[in-house]
Amino acid sequence: MTTTRNTVIESVGVYLPARTMSTREVLDGCRTTIRFPLERITGIKSRHVAGDTEFSIDLAKKSVAECLAKSTVPPDHVDLLICSNISRFDGPNFWVSYEPNTSVKLKKHFGFDNALAFDVGSACSGMFVAIQIVDAFIKAGMIRSGLVVSGEYISNLARTAQLEIASNMDPRLACLTLGDAGAAVMLQEGPDDSVGFHEIDLCTLGRYSTHCLAGPTDKEHGGGIMVTEALQLTNVAVKYGSKHALRVLDHAGWAPESFQHLIMH
Repeated sequence: MTTTRNTVIESVGVYLPARTMSTREVLDGCRTTIRFPLERITGIKSRHVAGDTEFSIDLAKKSVAECLAKSTVPPDHVDLLICSNISRFDGPNFWVSYEPNTSVKLKKHFGFDNALAFDVGSACSGMFVAIQIVDAFIKAGMIRSGLVVSGEYISNLARTAQLEIASNMDPRLACLTLGDAGAAVMLQEGPDDSVGFHEIDLCTLGRYSTHCLAGPTDKEHGGGIMVTEALQLTNVAVKYGSKHALRVLDHAGWAPESFQHLIMH
């Protein structure tokens, strides 16, 4: 009988920029006075914001460096490298870089000479999409170790929103919650099925993608902006997200009451 072995996180690297900004500071920086209770509703007291010379690629590099420092896997033993950041701001003045992509840049920088490298774009779910891909490769016996990394520099959207938000219910309000960070995880096959990822499943609700769109602003001041229909997104999350979660629990054979923690996004 073949022993089931779950995929485990072998090491983790996280980089949080030294600069922070409180929610009060973000609201005070808005051109129009906003009285929305953003901190109370979101629970966000402050967020980390990249320094003047830090961008997406820098956040990714620093998180990978920490991950490798904690790992027993040498760079030439990394078989798969997936980058999942949606931001491509890799330089000043909104310099956006698409080719070579982030994974290829990191492969060259760290010497991941034997790694298959590519990017995925799935916004908030990006790291879990990448983890599921690595998990599939490991379970198929195609790789030994896979690295997932994200360097997300999106606080610049908040700066644009500060100039544009006109009311407490403005669809650009969600931009004021954004911060910057880098994260990396090294994944391997675990010793057995008692540890690691027991169940991973994702579903796509692409028909509702228009409820949250980001891109260049059409205003003269320039910059990126995100427009979010929060109520519609909440409705979709409650209706379909709960059904999906129950299907995953049923497949795993777990009862809902067996959980002590539930993390929502």
